[in-house]
Formats: sequence, structure tokens, C-alpha cells
Amino acid sequence: MELWEQACELHLERKFDEAEKIYVQLLEQNHDNTGLMATLGSLYVQTGKVGLGIHFLEAAIRGGLKQTDVLTNLGIAYKNAGQIKKARTFFDESIKVEDPSAQALTNYSGLIIESGQNEKCIELCEKAIKDDPQLPIAHWNLALSLLSEGVWGRGWDEHEWGLKTQGVREDRLVLKKPIWDGTKDKTVLVYGEQGLGDEIMFTSMLPDLLRTNKVIYECHQRLETTFKKSFPM
Repeated sequence: MELWEQACELHLERKFDEAEKIYVQLLEQNHDNTGLMATLGSLYVQTGKVGLGIHFLEAAIRGGLKQTDVLTNLGIAYKNAGQIKKARTFFDESIKVEDPSAQALTNYSGLIIESGQNEKCIELCEKAIKDDPQLPIAHWNLALSLLSEGVWGRGWDEHEWGLKTQGVREDRLVLKKPIWDGTKDKTVLVYGEQGLGDEIMFTSMLPDLLRTNKVIYECHQRLETTFKKSFPM
């Protein structure tokens, strides 16, 4: 039990190699322990060893461990492997169990977004948020679906949760200046957050901002000449 707790602690600390060694050692002594199989499988999914993840997670399920988190992790593994049909099968199963977790609902919503099923995604995210109001990725997925449906007010409000979602949006504090509150006749710094495609898409809103405010626009260097010609500031 002491080794198990040590491995779990290392896993939570993202010390994956050290955790893996202990999990494997424990599994050698308890080769039919489905909990160990599932935990090791989830570690492999986290570290990009998708094939091994699928192997151990499926073994755990065959052994009778059909918990929502195990099914969800297997769905994520198949999604990462590009096997979307299989991924959806296990995501479906993960929310059919009694009282599916907010994380399971949210993970499924992430797959649904990619298929353009916004109403279904909104439904899943709403359920997840009801269960866990502070789950950032649920709010973020909800934002993407609402914006795709043209629900601008709430969609942009939910979009702010991206700042709390690891790897999605990066918050920036520039010269200790406050975030713009929509007031007219201000100098507003606008900067890109994600890829070139997003920068190009969202610059369509600049003319509206330029009508009421002075704008300083920070963009990717590859877009500088194009934007200088498009938006004289």
C-alpha cells in the first residue's frame, strides 16, 4: 500500500517515469489487478504512449472495471490515435454509467465539438458545469459551441474561462495596465493569443474598435505587412 501511495503521488506530480516503474513493479506482483491496469493505462495516455494505454485500459475493462474515468481515458486514447469512431463508442459508454463525472461529460464534449454537434456539446457542458461549476475546460468547450451558434453574449463570457484553462489562452499583464472595459476614447492594446488563422479571423473586428478607440495592435511578424496595409492606425 505504501508503494501504491508513493506511485500515485509521483503520478500527480507528473513524475511519470518514476511512477511508471512502481506501477509496473506492483503489477508484476498483482498481474490481475484491474485498478493497476487502468492507472498504468491512464499514465501511458498522458505520456503519449497511446498503444500501451489502450492495451492496459481495455484489459481493465475486460476484467470488469467499467468505471466512468476508465471508459473516458480509453475514449481519449482512441481519439489521440485518430480512431474517432471507437473514441465515440467509449465516450458514449462513459456517460451511460450511473452519475457520470463532470470530467467525463467534458471530455465527451471535446469530441462532439469537432463533429460540429453544437447542441449536443452545449447539453454535455451544461451538465458538467452543474456538477462542477469551476471546471474551466467545460466552460471553454461551452464557449466554442455557443459562439458557433451565434450566441455572442454568453459565448464571450464563457470564453474568458480559457484564461483558466491550461494550454488554451495565455493571460498577459502589459505595463500593469488594466483590461479594457469597453469604454470609448481609450488607447487599447490588442494582441494575438493563438495561431495565425485565429489572428486573421478575429481582426475582422478591428474596424469596429477603431471607430471608437485608438488601437495598438501586436501581431505575428508574418502578418505585420498585411495588417499595416489593411488597418492603418
